[in-house]
Amino acid sequence: MTTKFITAATKLMRIREQFDCGAINAVESNRARETALADSLKYLAAEYAVALEYPLRINGQGEFRIVARRSVGQPSSFGAVPFGENFSTILSRHRPRTETVAGAHSLSENVACYMSHFDVEALVREQMAARLHL
Repeated sequence: MTTKFITAATKLMRIREQFDCGAINAVESNRARETALADSLKYLAAEYAVALEYPLRINGQGEFRIVARRSVGQPSSFGAVPFGENFSTILSRHRPRTETVAGAHSLSENVACYMSHFDVEALVREQMAARLHL
């Protein structure tokens, strides 16, 4: 369990609480939520030795494009490092979209997928609960 993931996930929970009680408006909430989700994904992937391309942003379809980046020192022609079995299993529980197939199973050799920001939030909440044994 990394402190960075717990910190980013906790920030996500606080943003929701602040919005619900009117402490921040919708625009502030959306911007902060996107950042907290992206940071949570980044640190979660790092726990499984996967580095993600940054910046992670929500696109026009409401999805994050999640891409494993090359390891430091790899030649550019080598390609990205795959997600690996453990990280791809976590992603697969939350309806990733690989290519044009929604709800596909992310394979360990995959290097990219798309995921709805709602599904990313569900993934982060699930992983947070598992780490805190909730």
